Amino acid sequence: MGAHESTPQAKEVRIELGEECSRKSDVYKLWTRVQSCTRNNTKGTLFVKDLGLSAESRQYFENGIKSLRQLRHPCILQYVDSQLLPTEARLFTERVQVLDLCIDSLSAIEIRAGLRSILDALIFLHTTASISHNAVCPSSIFVSPDGSWRLGGFEFARKYGGEKKDDHLLLSEFFKAVKPKPFSPPEDQKAMRSDNPPWARDSFGLGRLIEYALPYVEKDEGEESVLSSLRSSISSLCALTASERMRLEESTEMHAFSNPLSEVEHFVRTIQTKSEEEKNEFFDRSLSLISSLPPRVIGRRLARPLLSRYVILEGRAHDTILNHLLNPILPSSSSSDLITGLLPLDLYRETVLPECTHVLRVRDLHVRLAILIHIQSIAPHYSREQLCSVVLPEILIGLDDPDDRIVAATLKAMSILVPLVGADAVLGRAKTSESTPSSNRRGPHRDRAKIFIDGTPKASSAIDSVVSSTVCSPVHSRPVSPLREMEKRQQKITSIDTTQYQMSIVQESSVEEWNSEGNGEGWNDGWDEERKEEVNQEEEKKEKEEETRVVTVLKNTVDRSAIEPKKEGNNDIGSEFALKVTVKDEIDDLFAEMQPQIKTSGSILSQLEEIAVKSTRSTVSPSSSADDEKKDTVATTRLTFTASDEVGDSWGGEGEWGLDED
Repeated sequence: MGAHESTPQAKEVRIELGEECSRKSDVYKLWTRVQSCTRNNTKGTLFVKDLGLSAESRQYFENGIKSLRQLRHPCILQYVDSQLLPTEARLFTERVQVLDLCIDSLSAIEIRAGLRSILDALIFLHTTASISHNAVCPSSIFVSPDGSWRLGGFEFARKYGGEKKDDHLLLSEFFKAVKPKPFSPPEDQKAMRSDNPPWARDSFGLGRLIEYALPYVEKDEGEESVLSSLRSSISSLCALTASERMRLEESTEMHAFSNPLSEVEHFVRTIQTKSEEEKNEFFDRSLSLISSLPPRVIGRRLARPLLSRYVILEGRAHDTILNHLLNPILPSSSSSDLITGLLPLDLYRETVLPECTHVLRVRDLHVRLAILIHIQSIAPHYSREQLCSVVLPEILIGLDDPDDRIVAATLKAMSILVPLVGADAVLGRAKTSESTPSSNRRGPHRDRAKIFIDGTPKASSAIDSVVSSTVCSPVHSRPVSPLREMEKRQQKITSIDTTQYQMSIVQESSVEEWNSEGNGEGWNDGWDEERKEEVNQEEEKKEKEEETRVVTVLKNTVDRSAIEPKKEGNNDIGSEFALKVTVKDEIDDLFAEMQPQIKTSGSILSQLEEIAVKSTRSTVSPSSSADDEKKDTVATTRLTFTASDEVGDSWGGEGEWGLDED
């Protein structure tokens, strides 16, 4: 194997340059070009310095890049990558802005929290890394997209104990040109003295930084005690004599550096080192601390830390603060609601929902169980597209986990999503493109079918459907063969009896099925005659009016459609079979006494008898002719439907179904 084959190939780096930082910033005293960029899909900021032929300048940037690469702290600018070329130095960091370009857009609480962040970063350098920064000024302070401050500009940093060796770095013309004069302590104007404390220059720089930010705080801060404390800290940190300056560790107790935002951020950052008592004490008062902050600050600064792994695994956090953070303030919300939100809906969608999506992608059992507790509060505020393409696939992954707790929580979450996106989407049966993840197509593969029906008893629905199809069907007026007409009429008479018999069976079976449920007790058990008399009179009146209305409609329909009164002198075959409807004065059940009354007709009998005799003269005996005559008589009767309003307990009375002779 050749040497070129064994050498690993360098990973291709793609950098897309964005907007360049405004030239008004003092950061250009140190760097040649500062602009936003994207490196392999990672957003960041690119710092570029043209070194030229100056070996001295190269030494500063080597020191800055090396220091930044070694230091890791939440309040120190995050290093991503760097490249030191013979004539150019490049530094790639997290996405930030220079402080002097955006400080006027920050609120007073954000500025106070930012000053506390720089204080924490300097204390870390002095106590842990044994490094002095030596160049604290606005051009070395950067602001992240969420408004938090970062300490950068380590080109002039040096280790404790190396003062004499590195004295020339802090006395050079380059150092004096880069660092603003107001931020240079008096000792920088003369030769360095070895007896000055190494932290003194940073204390002076922090004091000047507070003085620089104080006018922006005064515009928004209404508490005079805070402003007074800030002024007092300036005088303590900027003493003319280095030894008289306040040590940075002592200034942490000052009111100027104490604020709810910094307190919450600091505790969340170090929560894994706290005891249970300290955690319970913090969470008990966390809601009052956070509620005192502007909603914009809560969303930008606290949404991510409060939804971090260590916080979301704390059970006490869910009851005290997460319930309020994960429920937005809706237009219909009121102070009487059990859970009051912290953020308006638009800010909630902008800041909280992206963090919830990130948490859903964490493959940790307890994190997944914790976030699914709040899925009912979170899911309704996603768009349908987000639910189908992002949230639902992540939730459905839980069905493949062997842990029963994950599966149970997943099924519960799926039930919450059904009203939002539909059962087909949740079960994976909706039409999806080929690019849809397979995890979104879980569930049984057969199509959905109607299994459950509405079993509510409706006694009148079956009756209405049968009667409407029987009574209101149009009568054929087209002349047909007498024998065929007789067969049709006989079938219709038989179908009426059969249909009525089926109706009674359907009603009885429906009542039996209903009565078979509920421990064998019928739905109408216990309704005796005494209770019937106690029925509301108003309901009886409404029922009677409805019945009368239906009968009137039926009568009008029959009169208008096909039922015509028989005209005298009309001897057309079949005219005797016209329907006649008689409505009585009172009605108990609309069709309770509806019985066909068949009457014989003399006018058609003679005609039918002639036809029957001609066709059967040679083969039919007189007795057979008599039987045929009887059948013809039955088939050529007139149907008379009588609807009675009389109150009765059964379907029809005795003698209502029969034959009436003309």
